[in-house]
Amino acid sequence: MKTFYLFVSLLCVGIHFSNAQCPTEPLDIQSQADIDNFLLAYPNCTELDKIYIFNTTISNLQGFANIEVVTGPLTIRDVSGLTALDGLEGLTAIGGDLYIENNPQLTDISALGGLSELGGGLSVNDNPLLSSISAFQGLSAAGWIALGGNSLLNSLDGLETITDMPGRLFIADCGVSSLVQLSNLTEVQGVKLVNLQSLTTLYGLHQLETIGSYGIHLENMGALANLDALNVTTIGADVRILNCDQLTSIAGISGAVATPGFFGLVQILDNAALTSLDGLEGLTALDELFIEYNLPLSSIEGLKNSLVSDYIVVEHNPNLTSCAIYTICEKIEDGLVSVASNGSNCYNAQAVINDCQSTSSTVSGYTYVDLDCDGEQGFDEPLLPSRMIFRNPGALPFAFGDPEANYSGPITANVSWGLFPQELMGFSPLPAYQIVNTNDQPSSYENKNFGYCPDSFFINYTVDLTASTPPRPGFMHFYEICVENIGSLASPFTLVFSFSNLPGSEFINILDPAGGMIVGDSIVWQINALGVFDQQCFTVTVQMDPATPVGTLIEPYVILSLPAGSFDVDPSDNWDRIYQTVVGSFDPNDKTYYPENYGMVNYLNGEALEYQIRFQNTGNYPATFIEVLDTIEANLDLSTFRMITASHAYTLTFPAERVLKWRFEDINLPDSTSNELESHGFIK
Repeated sequence: MKTFYLFVSLLCVGIHFSNAQCPTEPLDIQSQADIDNFLLAYPNCTELDKIYIFNTTISNLQGFANIEVVTGPLTIRDVSGLTALDGLEGLTAIGGDLYIENNPQLTDISALGGLSELGGGLSVNDNPLLSSISAFQGLSAAGWIALGGNSLLNSLDGLETITDMPGRLFIADCGVSSLVQLSNLTEVQGVKLVNLQSLTTLYGLHQLETIGSYGIHLENMGALANLDALNVTTIGADVRILNCDQLTSIAGISGAVATPGFFGLVQILDNAALTSLDGLEGLTALDELFIEYNLPLSSIEGLKNSLVSDYIVVEHNPNLTSCAIYTICEKIEDGLVSVASNGSNCYNAQAVINDCQSTSSTVSGYTYVDLDCDGEQGFDEPLLPSRMIFRNPGALPFAFGDPEANYSGPITANVSWGLFPQELMGFSPLPAYQIVNTNDQPSSYENKNFGYCPDSFFINYTVDLTASTPPRPGFMHFYEICVENIGSLASPFTLVFSFSNLPGSEFINILDPAGGMIVGDSIVWQINALGVFDQQCFTVTVQMDPATPVGTLIEPYVILSLPAGSFDVDPSDNWDRIYQTVVGSFDPNDKTYYPENYGMVNYLNGEALEYQIRFQNTGNYPATFIEVLDTIEANLDLSTFRMITASHAYTLTFPAERVLKWRFEDINLPDSTSNELESHGFIK
């Protein structure tokens, strides 16, 4: 005889049984007789914590005939000899999950017809003789639903009353031919349909508006021709479509957009009738992309708006003759795209590079301050450098203005993008958008310029303090102080850089005040005015005393003040302070940020996170160029990104979602052995 265990236990805390005639210890039942004796021993017991039946042989559950409520889960798994759930007719509520799984003789679950409440998920899997789940027609909610491996199940009758199912929907390996019983669902966390060979349409999921963090997965759906029944507007994770031999179109999800912060993948694999990826236009930000073994696939233009942050694979699609979409053209030369055995211009990486170069167009323009708000740059209206340009769809970074305020970026064929500039407090962009429509012919779309029109006339200065290296005993140390007028009026101001009455000031000797007046442990500059969006920087040199103890804290600050009667609209950025620790040695390549321990409190308060990346050439030969890549965390608002300063001239691009790449071309950075002082660089 097989040994089995059936455990029925009570909650230790938090549940009060009105009927004391229930077991106080977990039950150890090893025979059908033990189940039968439960009713004799506890005739008045109506409520149990959980029922767990696993890996046993029994014929019925009549011993639980008086049980009305299970406050936790009910599990019937790997039970042989059980053909029906007779004995559970009185059960009306289950507080946890319901599992009915891998019961080889089970044909009838109608005893659960009185069930009206389910607090968790519903799993009915691998019951090969079960043909009906109509017993669940009293349920209005389920946490999630999993129906797989019930080969005789041809209908979802019993689920039509469920209106609330916030979790995942999984249906696989059965003869279901209709999903109409799911018509009341409007939001789920995921949809996974596998090996439903009789299903020709997704009607029944037509009310779904949102598919959440588990995405949509369709696999081995042999009769499914299209996704036209879907009306989904938001997808929050992966899109996987695999081995759907009759699927000719996925345009049914064309109305769906990715949720903000979407970091899923798109996988289109081995679909024997699919010719295009039209329908994926709204999925603008992906993690990974896999397009493989789709014999008739001839176009991937549906992904023309997507930006992929990680890896791309496009292989074994023999009719795909062009892969020149934006995200592939952007990443192909970085080694993050695997291309093989496709059609002519997509056969290998070099073919794709050539195709991108021959079909891509360029959009360019510049940004300026439009003081008179007439939409044209006047001779006295200054350029506005280092502004980020975004593009729709997706509100994704497109280009970053250089020090001369010019921006330029690639755009692929047959797209319509709306470009718009980064927001600037107190100014409105004019125009708000520049629309660019491309065709099959490469072109240069020039003079897509943006003016910043002041909403009023106001004073707004910002000041920044930067140190390129940590302070070390006996070494010279440099501070860069930059002031920028980001308002629409100019005003004189006083600038003070100070160590006065601060930790570590006794170890610092000012060598070069950069044109300022030394007053004790401070340097003072009197500046007549800065023009609108002009910037002025000062590099101060100090000498650290050789006797400075390692670990000494240094906290220099800079503060800007206006004459009496003048007011800055945002005085919060009229000062800056850095916190330094004297070191004996240091990692020349690092990233530091302020405030430290930055978290949700600061994020919710809308405070700025200021960070600095330092690098050094520690080789033995000058570096002709340097590239720095940095990934911005999802919790940070990329639209508020602002370049403060950098040690050398750079270009900034966006090779992937939330990835920034600085390239210092012709930097000729000396090596540390030849010129330690000049071998450093930084980004802030």
